[in-house]
Amino acid sequence: MAAAVHYPDMIREVTGLLKEKKLVLGIVIEYPDPDAPANKFGSSRVSIEKVTSWYGF
Repeated sequence: MAAAVHYPDMIREVTGLLKEKKLVLGIVIEYPDPDAPANKFGSSRVSIEKVTSWYGF
């Protein structure tokens, strides 16, 4: 299993994220299967501005 975040202390220092919070990153690289049941699930989502903080961009 690969580590999701290699430098958590550096990221916490730059972002001010508390140690009580976990850092998680997920990226999926594959071709979608439109017939798969999981790909037929619909959900509502909040805007990216409400759940994301950008640092250094």
